[in-house]
Amino acid sequence: MANKSNNRTLIMDAVAKIITNDGYGSVSMSQVAKLTGLSVATAYNYFTNKQDMIITTYHEACERLNQYIIDHVSKNGAPDVKLASYMHAIYDFSKIQPTTFLFTNSIFNSPINREISQSDQWIDSIMQPWIKIARDGIQQDYFRQMDPLTLIYLAYSNVSCFIVDTFNHNISPDSTSIDEIIILFLNGIRNPKYINNH
Repeated sequence: MANKSNNRTLIMDAVAKIITNDGYGSVSMSQVAKLTGLSVATAYNYFTNKQDMIITTYHEACERLNQYIIDHVSKNGAPDVKLASYMHAIYDFSKIQPTTFLFTNSIFNSPINREISQSDQWIDSIMQPWIKIARDGIQQDYFRQMDPLTLIYLAYSNVSCFIVDTFNHNISPDSTSIDEIIILFLNGIRNPKYINNH
């Protein structure tokens, strides 16, 4: 049983590495077999095809990221404090599990993401706690009036762009910090009414 679990993990780790390093189009059963030292037939024991392999790997990676955020997001404080901790948790996760983060981000920005989103309600359940933070902030006039899902995607995108740029050495962490990125983002989405009253 442990060997089956290990093989499955090896395959998913290989998928994540290939997509992170070479892009979504580079994944194939034969490439995964070569990277893991397993046979193509063994890969087919765990996944029905390439798409199943990628989607399963993506789901498990997103669940790891989401669980990390759940464990580290602030449970107390105003909505802007909670949103800042949500953004910081994404950044911290990328430092602990860089390949997992870069893989999820690659899929998020690939054509397959539209297919996953359209055919799968799974992502909706993952997003609900973070949409609630945005909705609460909008209702309490902390944030500008906007679609809560859009606000959360903007928060994620700001952090993920910063992470990718630091990994690619386009931004030096010494010149710009994640805290500055978060403060700039929060200032941009704050409701002027909230700012004027505080």
